Amino acid sequence: MTYSIRKIFTFAVAAILAAGCADEDLRQPDLREDDPVDVRLSLDVAPVSEHVIGTRSAFVDESTMEDGTIHDLWVLQFAGTDGTAPLREARYYSSYDPSQMFKLIASSVPNRVVLVANTFDDAIAFSHCVDLAEFMESFRAVRQEEDLTTVVGGKHSSLMSGYRDVILNEAGAEIDFELIRTICKVNVNITNTTAETGAKDIEIKKVTMRSVTSKSFFFNSYELPERYPAKYEGDRIDYPGNEWTDGTGTGDTRSFTFYLPVNKSGTMDVPHNPLMRSACAPDGATYLSISGTYDDPDDPTMKRPVEFRLMLGASETDYNLLPNSKYDISVTIDDMSDALLDSRQAEQGVVDFRSDEHANSYIINPTTVEGTWKSYRIPVAKCHDFWNTFDGYYKDAGNALMPGGYGWEVEIIWSEMPITYDTNFKWVKDEGTDYRDYFEFALPYGVEHGNMVIGLRRYLDAGHTQLSDVFTWSWHMWVTDYNPNAALHYAPQVDVDGNESRFAYCVPGGDVHRYPGADWKRGAKYDGCYIMDRNLGMLSMEHYAPKAKGFLLYWNGRKDPNSINQKQYPGPLGLISARVDNQADNILYCIQNPTKFIAGSEWSGEWRNNPEYAQAGLTWSDPKSRADETKSVFDPCPPGWRLPVKSAYNGLTSWAQDGKYCRTALIGNGLYIHGPTGITRFAWGVYNDFVYPGYTFFWCTDGFFSNGGSLASNLIGRPARCVSYPSVY
Repeated sequence: MTYSIRKIFTFAVAAILAAGCADEDLRQPDLREDDPVDVRLSLDVAPVSEHVIGTRSAFVDESTMEDGTIHDLWVLQFAGTDGTAPLREARYYSSYDPSQMFKLIASSVPNRVVLVANTFDDAIAFSHCVDLAEFMESFRAVRQEEDLTTVVGGKHSSLMSGYRDVILNEAGAEIDFELIRTICKVNVNITNTTAETGAKDIEIKKVTMRSVTSKSFFFNSYELPERYPAKYEGDRIDYPGNEWTDGTGTGDTRSFTFYLPVNKSGTMDVPHNPLMRSACAPDGATYLSISGTYDDPDDPTMKRPVEFRLMLGASETDYNLLPNSKYDISVTIDDMSDALLDSRQAEQGVVDFRSDEHANSYIINPTTVEGTWKSYRIPVAKCHDFWNTFDGYYKDAGNALMPGGYGWEVEIIWSEMPITYDTNFKWVKDEGTDYRDYFEFALPYGVEHGNMVIGLRRYLDAGHTQLSDVFTWSWHMWVTDYNPNAALHYAPQVDVDGNESRFAYCVPGGDVHRYPGADWKRGAKYDGCYIMDRNLGMLSMEHYAPKAKGFLLYWNGRKDPNSINQKQYPGPLGLISARVDNQADNILYCIQNPTKFIAGSEWSGEWRNNPEYAQAGLTWSDPKSRADETKSVFDPCPPGWRLPVKSAYNGLTSWAQDGKYCRTALIGNGLYIHGPTGITRFAWGVYNDFVYPGYTFFWCTDGFFSNGGSLASNLIGRPARCVSYPSVY
């Protein structure tokens, strides 16, 4: 597959600076400061900056599609040239005639005069802007592509802007301006040759522009900052997908045109493998998505998804989409590629987690391609980690699933989503031989999001007799569109002193965050790391009621979540009221009975009766994990993530009640988060690490929720929030 790209408005910076930033002295001695002055405005439209990726002849003649006329004009004058310069006046002209006179205000010092053309709107509240800085933040909201242009006589007319810094001291003077288009245009030509190359025959379904900024600024004809828009506020949108048959052309070759707002995302410092361009992209960069389907070679009832994700920019190292630019892109889809070696293939029919064998949970992102199924391979090596006879925690060769045994099978223990086999869930492989094997399940497009726990039972003989009524191990599947793994290559934005300058970074389905405390500084524990914007299992970053789907609770040292949600498969879990705090070994009891609560008898109670697992200083009750840098064998977080230590929450400067069972914290830059938590270590009987105040907890002895205070007990179930960490699995 050849490389593809897209770009937003770009202008000739040198030309604009030369024409726009030099002071022009228009003198007439009899004019006094603040007198009205009539001037002529001579306007030219800058030529479009063109970028061709491929062959120009592949594209249709678009000369009849563009309208470069200046239809109307806003004229704004500021009493100075920096951001603090106050607005002197803003005037709207419903038409532009080079011979007409425009009213400005006389000045003896340089004033910035800004022109905005083709708004087709005389009611824009520019006059409410206090100064130049506020005006520069004014924008038109982009909810759909049609918000970016106005069709006049069948042609697309785009916003334009320009400026001059001038001393206005002469009536009747003529001031030259060069205007640039504040948006860009992308033409993409796609050829699908998979039917001819002998590869899997891909049927392209949709072509979509994604991660588009939702703001189109009225004025951007100046040297833009390193990132623009400079502030990320979760403001990316996806355009509606274009059906393949809606493209210009026939058969396996189609052309599409997009108009886009500015999105200057940055550049890479060094060249990299072009095939991994998507994996190296800065957060929020705009990209083209080409999605389709192919037939599963082993199951004709399942269509498999494929998506090619093509980042845009001026070169292999550039992700900037700048004003006044046009991008002509030719793309050839000739094979499936290997998604592990070619990050342009973002969607795939099978997600293979077998290299992430040490996790207790997995993030399951369903297919985004209509009419397809996506499957997930989950390794079972965790059984060997815990049960093996060499360095296991509880040594049992049978439970370790050593080679030569009778095998195993898996089943859904509970699910927040109703399960109808072969409708919204399929087992592709639910049996295996030993710990080196895996199980695989498939979910269809449009599947309901939520959580499920899958458990493994081993066989005792060739007749597949199961080991009594207990599980050997179990895994949590978090079915969500949230993909925090997309942030694992991001570089945090900090100032020269290592202080955070940005706290939220966008990923598919949400954000990841960084906090202001000492643990996040350069060279500290979480240098280069991120924390999720929501608790493990939640379906959004908003606060949750305890019985909502996605509200999961964890007990210190337990790897499996418990859900109080009543809409579960095969039925509600309910509460286990029988006291089991005198079980012979509660650690084993919880591993083998992942749905059972352990109810203690005292407020300072302890559910773990084995002192080896309950001593102070352990990381999530793991006797082999005494350092914060080590991930516990019981840690509930997915691959690449772990529970944070208490000090990760230092620096959250304010918090307040937010709903009955939640607290809101202020991180910085006006960014608030809901319900953070993440306890890691406890002493025997009482906890010695307290996390962010005001969490929700569930007291399992009497079965009730609380939303405040502190409770010295390990019998409290709390939500969990995960932090990335490069040195752990």
